[in-house]
Amino acid sequence: MLPAHTKELLTAAVDGELNSAEKRMVEKLLRESQEARDFHTKISSDAARLRGLPPAFLHDDLARNVLNIIADRAIMPTPLPMPRKQRFDVAKLVPWISIATAASVILMVSISAYLFFAANQKQTAQQQAQEKNLPANGSNLAKRQPKAKSLPATKSATAEPADEDWTDPEPPAVAKNDPKPELPETLPDPRIVGPDRVNTSPSFHENVPFKVVDVDLPWILLPLHDLDQAYPSKTTRDELKKGEVVRIDLFCKDAWRATEIVQAALKARGHLLHVDAQAADRLKKKAKGDLVVYTESFTADEIAQLLEYLGAEDKKAEKKKAGEGQFDKFMLAPFHPADLAELARLLGVPANQIKLPKPKANAPADPRNKPLENITASQLAQNLPKSASRGNEKMSVVLPYSMTFVPQTSREIKAYLEKRGERKNGAVPMMLVLRTLN
Repeated sequence: MLPAHTKELLTAAVDGELNSAEKRMVEKLLRESQEARDFHTKISSDAARLRGLPPAFLHDDLARNVLNIIADRAIMPTPLPMPRKQRFDVAKLVPWISIATAASVILMVSISAYLFFAANQKQTAQQQAQEKNLPANGSNLAKRQPKAKSLPATKSATAEPADEDWTDPEPPAVAKNDPKPELPETLPDPRIVGPDRVNTSPSFHENVPFKVVDVDLPWILLPLHDLDQAYPSKTTRDELKKGEVVRIDLFCKDAWRATEIVQAALKARGHLLHVDAQAADRLKKKAKGDLVVYTESFTADEIAQLLEYLGAEDKKAEKKKAGEGQFDKFMLAPFHPADLAELARLLGVPANQIKLPKPKANAPADPRNKPLENITASQLAQNLPKSASRGNEKMSVVLPYSMTFVPQTSREIKAYLEKRGERKNGAVPMMLVLRTLN
């Protein structure tokens, strides 16, 4: 049986991918081995038949078939997880701190040694200069000569001699051509300048108070489990009260399981749910795919309470059994024109229901005549079809969050639009998108 590298060599020979050295090796192998010749003949015939096959062409409906399969299987691209901030590792700094400390000690010792030897050399040079300026004959170093002292006549000659009186030598004469010692230069006294001539920053005679300016964040991303804390809860409530329409992207493990939890929470708050048939089929089959919940029956505080309830219940489930928690983080962002267009597409609102006839002369302009990208969020919600609802009935609609979804064929959306009435004061339309992490 031929080894694997021999088969690869013969295959490359058929494909024409050999250099001159490898060609000589193949020729030698074919001369010496019958098995190699048989294998080479077989793959040569296979290659000839493969090249003789007619070319294959793609059908015109290939793209439509692929889109239909994606819609049937509810295939959605998996969103990338939010990047997590890496914690700073303090242990990595320990070697660098040691190196910096050692370098600092070496630098200090080097500077100290340089200053010491520089001062010593300067002092030695000064001493040598002073010795050169002294007279060469050494007359100032003459020996002290004793001066005889007269003795009184009454004393005998045999008396002990008195102590000799030594006299100090005279100071050396200073040569006329010796340079005079240099005295330090005396600087003039400082000028006295008044306070008006001092060059400083001007004083503020009036105290200007600081102003607190509210800045709208582009979006906030918070863990759902942290809404029981003061700062995340206050930040969420403040951002919810700023928008006319709220969009919340809630990231979860399984969208179908998270939707069931949200449905239970809405039913507990008295909501009548209209679940689209395609969304109900996903929930029944537990298929992957994002879902969206839309309602106009909540105020900003009630939306915050719903999020806090979902976070508290999910934290209890995770604490009871690891892995039972479904929710991760939620993103709250301002409602942009692209979100308005997406909401209109999901609800199946045609353009003629948003663009009304032109106003009469001398009549105030109707904001509903503006195109979709210029209309505000609250106006879009107000321009949807309405009818008288039974009392203060709260309603929500559950839809598949898909580009292939066709809302015009949904009876549930039609029923929701027909039964929903006027919004109560302070109500904020909410578009809750349940996104699958993996």
